[in-house]
Amino acid sequence: MGNAVTAVRRGEVVALLGVTTMMRDRLLVQLLLAEKGMSADAGMKRVVAFLDAEQLAVLERLPAAGVSRESQLRLQEAVIAEYLPRARRLARLCGAEWPVDLEAAAIGLWARELGIVCEGSSPRR
Repeated sequence: MGNAVTAVRRGEVVALLGVTTMMRDRLLVQLLLAEKGMSADAGMKRVVAFLDAEQLAVLERLPAAGVSRESQLRLQEAVIAEYLPRARRLARLCGAEWPVDLEAAAIGLWARELGIVCEGSSPRR
């Protein structure tokens, strides 16, 4: 996520697109699969076949990944808003300890550097 800050500060929208896509595909989609008890391999294709209707609706609600700073940050906000509460819930269900300090650091970074403010688990800019 530090790469998002670098990309924004340098005005590198294509690099920011890479970070945003990673957040969606490698964080949120992986989490959705984990909710189903699955782990996706690096080259896994047709992931949507393994998601249920509610999970697909989550992905369909995400804003388009346009090639502008604003569209990328809107998509990041949406991914964060879906990811954090779901990840916390899955950690509880699995009896795993949630990394509270890491979450706080990420939220602080998003707020300071990208203007994304997370109130509870709903980011806003």
